[in-house]
Amino acid sequence: MSGQRRRWWGSPPPENNNPITDDSVRNQITGDHAGTVVQARDIHGDVTVMHDSSAPLLDAPITVSTQILSTNSVTIEPLVPDGPDGERLPVSGGQQIEVLLETRIRQAVVLHGMQVVVIARTPPRPSVDVDGLTGLMPVRGFAVDLDPDPPRITAHSADFPFKISDSNPEVFVFEPTITANEVEWALELDWTCARRRSTTRVPERWNFQLYPMYSSRRSHPGRR
Repeated sequence: MSGQRRRWWGSPPPENNNPITDDSVRNQITGDHAGTVVQARDIHGDVTVMHDSSAPLLDAPITVSTQILSTNSVTIEPLVPDGPDGERLPVSGGQQIEVLLETRIRQAVVLHGMQVVVIARTPPRPSVDVDGLTGLMPVRGFAVDLDPDPPRITAHSADFPFKISDSNPEVFVFEPTITANEVEWALELDWTCARRRSTTRVPERWNFQLYPMYSSRRSHPGRR
């Protein structure tokens, strides 16, 4: 109030010994963000931010690692006689595929089941030899029959559903078989976590391949 005397009722306001100027430290949030955000001018001591179990999941909460444990393989006959060796394919009945399932978060994830997806079936090409490798024993075993449409998965012992957590992963081992065709295939894993339901492809960016067990094999002339 210009030209008038001001009167303070009660105690006068405290003096501001640290006025905010244009050079003072400032913080602000720009752009998108998710989860807990802490803003403070000065912090003395520790700061603990608790995990919010109701926060939305930004990505699939599981990680999948795939490994071929053992296989019998064939060499596909080359197109040109005496040319370079052809493609090597695992043989039906001699392959084990290990799938390790882990979580990225503390919340449990319920695994409801898996399906087989066939990408291609073709008559088997002639092959020239068979090699064998020895693998490991399965942890949770499943037989995969790729002959019927749709293919069948049969558990050797315990079956779905399973539950995984950050301290309790699962290892599945799949033993695929086929009798008539070469086949490219993959697995699809159904899961739920925090009221979210989704499906994860295994493997994510490539396909399993399998050569039929009982296909006739012949050698190219000049090869033994």
